Amino acid sequence: VYRLTSLAWSRNDLDATAKFARKFLEADGLSSYGAQVIKFAADTCFVGFAEAIKANDDAAEALKNARATHQKANADAKKTQTPPAAKEAAEKALATAKDALDKAQAKADTAQKTLDETRTKSIAKFDALLPSLEKYLTRTIAWSGAIASVDATFKPHLALKPMAGEAKRLNETMNRVRQNELVKASMAGFQTARVAGQWAKAGTAGEILLPKFLEAGPALALEGGGDVLAAMYNGGQYEKGINAAKLILAKYPAAAGTLYYLSLCANQLGAPKNRDAVALVDATVAQAGGSYWPYDGWGNIRNYTFTVAEQNRQSEVMLAEFKHLATLYPGSSGAHEYQRRIGAMQATLGQNEAAKQTLLAALKSAQPIAAEPGTLHVIATAFTNAADWALPLLDAYLARPTRGPQQGGVQLLRGNLLLTEKKDTNGAIKSVQLAAARSGDFAWAAASVPWQWGETLLQTVASAKVEEAKPADVALLSDIITSLGAVQAHWMPAMLVRQAQLNQALDFAHTVNRITVGMNPNDANWLANYYIPWSQQVASLGKPELSGLILRAAVNRFTGVDPKLRAQASQALFSLSNKHGFPAAEIDEKLEWAPLLKSAASGSKVTATLTETGPHTGIFRGTLKTVEIAANIFASDRSVGNEAVRAIDNNPKTAWEGLNDGRAPKFLVVDLKQPTKLGALKWSTDGFFKDKKPVEYAIQVSTNLTEWTTVAATTNFTGSTAEQRARIVSTNAGNFSGASIQLTNASGRYVRLFIEKFSGTAPRIAELEVTDAAGTLLLPTRGEAEVATGDALRLTPSD
Repeated sequence: VYRLTSLAWSRNDLDATAKFARKFLEADGLSSYGAQVIKFAADTCFVGFAEAIKANDDAAEALKNARATHQKANADAKKTQTPPAAKEAAEKALATAKDALDKAQAKADTAQKTLDETRTKSIAKFDALLPSLEKYLTRTIAWSGAIASVDATFKPHLALKPMAGEAKRLNETMNRVRQNELVKASMAGFQTARVAGQWAKAGTAGEILLPKFLEAGPALALEGGGDVLAAMYNGGQYEKGINAAKLILAKYPAAAGTLYYLSLCANQLGAPKNRDAVALVDATVAQAGGSYWPYDGWGNIRNYTFTVAEQNRQSEVMLAEFKHLATLYPGSSGAHEYQRRIGAMQATLGQNEAAKQTLLAALKSAQPIAAEPGTLHVIATAFTNAADWALPLLDAYLARPTRGPQQGGVQLLRGNLLLTEKKDTNGAIKSVQLAAARSGDFAWAAASVPWQWGETLLQTVASAKVEEAKPADVALLSDIITSLGAVQAHWMPAMLVRQAQLNQALDFAHTVNRITVGMNPNDANWLANYYIPWSQQVASLGKPELSGLILRAAVNRFTGVDPKLRAQASQALFSLSNKHGFPAAEIDEKLEWAPLLKSAASGSKVTATLTETGPHTGIFRGTLKTVEIAANIFASDRSVGNEAVRAIDNNPKTAWEGLNDGRAPKFLVVDLKQPTKLGALKWSTDGFFKDKKPVEYAIQVSTNLTEWTTVAATTNFTGSTAEQRARIVSTNAGNFSGASIQLTNASGRYVRLFIEKFSGTAPRIAELEVTDAAGTLLLPTRGEAEVATGDALRLTPSD
């Protein structure tokens, strides 16, 4: 009916427009189109009325002027009697003025008649519309802008002089609408809470209103009920949402939107409370028949019911839901992913033979788009004694020219099976080496790569004495860490001491930097129980210079610990310098310049031009004026090569990435060095992954790293408010995501991006920007350190 109303209006068929508008308002219309139809109806009532008033006013003004001209001409004619020529001219002017007056009077009479007729027609149309309008406003969703649109739409028409009576009648009608029991209750609680974004409150109010909506007829039941369900879902009242959906579906089984919210709520509610949701969906579909097909073909709903069955570990139900999806979307490129999940569940439940067949089918479905790694992951990890049938499948994938980009991860699956089942240490080492050479391939969508076997492999080196270390040992440790990630705290230190033993100074410095860059500056435990003992162990190996590098890193990093503890590290560093006389660890707070040993972490760059001190001296020097880093940054955890500092290194192609364990929460914290009035924060991803994005998060500030205040938060972040949600403006384009967040009136020394939920196995942040209240960029710093004249050694800011 809305479309018919709109079409009639576009064709200037006013009678048809009025007819369809009244039909919409009386019976068929939903509130999403209410404001537009009310405007059509109002404009139809008063079409031509404003023009008639203007024409009448113009004619009256012209008549007034004609009368004045005639009066003047008449007076002139009476005064002018001689000479005869002047008298004749005056009489002629009077005749002309009389003729103009007669014409003006005729036009004024016509304009007044037209105005009277137009007003009569407008009032008649208005009188016919008012009952329909009142019925609509008390029948359907008055809170979707309909009441406000009446005031805005009719005001310019009824403000005209001849319409004072009609304006009064409209006000009386609207007062009755506002006093209507259902409208009043809705406006007082439900709608007020919805507008304020207080979804839990709106859901509670909607629960009370829903029976009244159901009694009011299908339009209000479906639309009002839909708004109640949306409020319950947004407010996290998933169980209430399911119960409300049951009430609506019992009366209107073809309510596709209601069934969609039922599946959404069930998906979020989780097992076992959502266990009967799939059966309810199936029963509703059977009762409704084909009524749903014009909506979305059930694809979205069946996807959620599949997940509900998965949450309840119902492999047979998952298989049934997959068959529904396969019927709805034959030949879908996503079929392999559903099969993978079914196979994984079957394996979990001990249905091994069925799982094998399902997973082999998933591999076949995935091969045309090179999407097998997720299924291979299940095959290689979900079974005991899987090597005999899993290894050939892994090898076949690696041998195929059309294989996908996750070869490194597949090699790690091979290594796991070779070591744990085949006891083939050499084969496992070879897999680690191949995986480390492809460290960019670890984009696992299904789950993280098993790492425990890496500990077993690492012990083949770590169990031997450090003094007996060989270059091959260090290379193996490096490959294990590069490929699997430093998931155990002792992995990097095990490599560190062996690099020291073998005098691999630059690699040693690189490892120290990798360990240190993500550390919390306030973590006294790491300083006291790790860094200082490490330095002592390295010094005992006869490597005081390298011991000094550990202490220097500790002193520079752990700036927030007890000053006495930090002084202990500084004193140890100074003692090493005095005892061994090496410049790399020399400390003097009065010096503006100091020698420095530096290497590049992955993704950074070190460029140096060294100048010979004289002709053929063979001595080269390079110097760099030291500068204070604008801000410290640390994270809850990190994956290999993706330290926290990557988020503020001015390089959108590098990123901080949390440990790929799928565990939340994770966070990034920046230390602004002093309490600061804040302006805004921006974050963005690098677009390298389709997932690995923050989903529910908050921006929090603190002065002491203990007490945090939430300034901004996403919709479903625990305890978020409307004010906090309004501060976040999200952006999404393809694989890229980000947000601009207002921090007005907030201040603190520490700013934390606290991620409560993320997609994929870990969040990934490429760029993080913070500005103060004046809009000045606090981080990342945009410039490099200024190099003194004649010096050519330069380091990038991330180093």
